[in-house]
Amino acid sequence: MNKPNEVAGGPSRRYSWWSRNWFYTALITIAILGAFCAFCVPLFISEPFSAGDNVAALRQAILAATGGILAMLTLWENRRKNLQEKDKNDLDHARQVKTERRSRYAKAIEQLADDKSTVRLGGIYTLAQLADEWLFDAKTVPSEDSRTEEAQIIINTLCSYIRLPFPLAGKQDLLEKLTDTNKYKGDLIADQFKLREEKEVRRTIFSEMSKRLSKIDENLKVTPGSWSHLKYDFNKSQIFYPLDNLSFDAPDFRGSIFYEGSSFISSTFSGIAKFNKTYFGENINFSETRFSQEAEFSNSHFHEKAEFYKARFKRASFWDAIFENEALFQETRFYESPSFFKAKFCSTVDFLKANFKRGAYFERSEFGFILDSQDKNYMLRIEHNENYLNFKFEQSNFGGTSTFSGSKFYGSALFNDVTFADSISFIKSRFFNKAEFGDAKSKQKTNSETKGKTEEKTEGKLIFSKASFRYPAAHDFRVSKDSPTLIDMGVVDFTLFDGTTIRRSVPVGSSLFELSPPDDENKRDINMSGSSEPIEDSE
Repeated sequence: MNKPNEVAGGPSRRYSWWSRNWFYTALITIAILGAFCAFCVPLFISEPFSAGDNVAALRQAILAATGGILAMLTLWENRRKNLQEKDKNDLDHARQVKTERRSRYAKAIEQLADDKSTVRLGGIYTLAQLADEWLFDAKTVPSEDSRTEEAQIIINTLCSYIRLPFPLAGKQDLLEKLTDTNKYKGDLIADQFKLREEKEVRRTIFSEMSKRLSKIDENLKVTPGSWSHLKYDFNKSQIFYPLDNLSFDAPDFRGSIFYEGSSFISSTFSGIAKFNKTYFGENINFSETRFSQEAEFSNSHFHEKAEFYKARFKRASFWDAIFENEALFQETRFYESPSFFKAKFCSTVDFLKANFKRGAYFERSEFGFILDSQDKNYMLRIEHNENYLNFKFEQSNFGGTSTFSGSKFYGSALFNDVTFADSISFIKSRFFNKAEFGDAKSKQKTNSETKGKTEEKTEGKLIFSKASFRYPAAHDFRVSKDSPTLIDMGVVDFTLFDGTTIRRSVPVGSSLFELSPPDDENKRDINMSGSSEPIEDSE
């Protein structure tokens, strides 16, 4: 209901009239006041005018001032109207630009679904250009959050294309090697062509992203790109093409499957690179890659050879990872302690000349692990691993506290010529073949985390409490002559299965063990010695 003193629509109509006509009202009022002043003011001036002055001149001056004020107000109003018109035009232009971009986006989506690879490529280039236009057009979209949101929609579209399943991905090895069309169920030539086309299309998506992502130098210094703040979800993708020499910003490859032909040679990763629970079905090559933050490979499965030659890791996690074939980390550099907690290495391991700047964690890892314990040839495979597999850490550097506690080496553990700058724990580790620490060195290191505090100096020390070494494997603990305290050696008396008692020199606190030949059920008895004691005590 209307209030008693209001006529329906009265106040709002009066306000509307005033908002439309106030300027003209003000001009008329000022003109009337100016005319009034020009006529009346001279009448009230009692002082005589100076020579040359008269009433007419005064009135002209007042009228000129009034005209000046009116002119200034008119110019101001014109400017206000021009600005309003400009704002309206800008708003209309922004609407037109947004409408045009969304129309191009819709068309690009249609192109991505086209059967022809050339059309799909055109859609990819259009989407990449659109993302750039959104991000850099502060005039049309002043809000940075809104620009980022529009660009993220496009990135999500490109990522969703990467996540699309491709049925021929699993047949890649067959399609690339087969030449006899009679041996292929389907159209071999057509499928080979489709595979090549799809590789090019998907690789192009990563290439367009890479051009706009962070660059990382050899010291892991990051220079952000224009798309670095966006999110990249490749979760559960099928990767069957090379991704070498590309840049990635916090990519999420969790749960993905990597087929024959996939690799990341010389690529760079800024942000957290997520490869958790990923399956690498064929050889995978990360040689000379750089990870500026965390590289997460926990629970990943490397079915074939995994190569990380000269890779650079800020931080790395390989918790519960399985390496079925060779694991090659030659000359790899870890700036912070990598974790290989409970990692399982089924074949050769090579950390030759690796640099663990702040140490490494291999706690409860298994070297020479057998995946299938129900295999009828299980014992034969164990014996093969124990006799022929090598786990190499030779000439590597451990710059901080490290641990191999609880680890098992079903093969030769080679730590020859390794440099240790802090304590290394082999507590409860078990060596089923030779363990070699020949020419291993202790290096003094100064720790100075906070200025003003006393610097702490550490040096290498290997701890073998409750570790055990298999007899009769030939173990070598002849460390470098300039590092006599690296391993505290002791002696142990060991009575063998045949009743013979032997004396051997092994690290203090460790022991020897002997395995009996397998029985009809492939079971083996174990014979353990007591813990070794310091040489001076045993004497």
